[in-house]
Amino acid sequence: EATDAEPGQILVYRGTYRNRGSGELKNVVVVLPVPEEMAYIAGSAKPAAVEASIDRKTFFVIATPPKDTEPSAWKELRWSPLTLAPGAEIVVEVRAQVPAASR
Repeated sequence: EATDAEPGQILVYRGTYRNRGSGELKNVVVVLPVPEEMAYIAGSAKPAAVEASIDRKTFFVIATPPKDTEPSAWKELRWSPLTLAPGAEIVVEVRAQVPAASR
């Protein structure tokens, strides 16, 4: 957890999702928000097969973003659909930067 970050500093946000059940999970959707006042760093999403949203409602494939869309404006990233076998896990990650104007 980051409680204090300096302008220009890059933070890593990571989520780990595990299937602790005995059956396969299908159509899993993982959403990782980009914190307010942070700017997503283009190309930093892992796994790379991801969608992004500017308004947290409509998503687009990051390989083909809408015209005039800057990655720094993306507010959520979504990986879907995923399948997790029993005991399996997926780790998702994004990097975001503290803008110079936020302090």
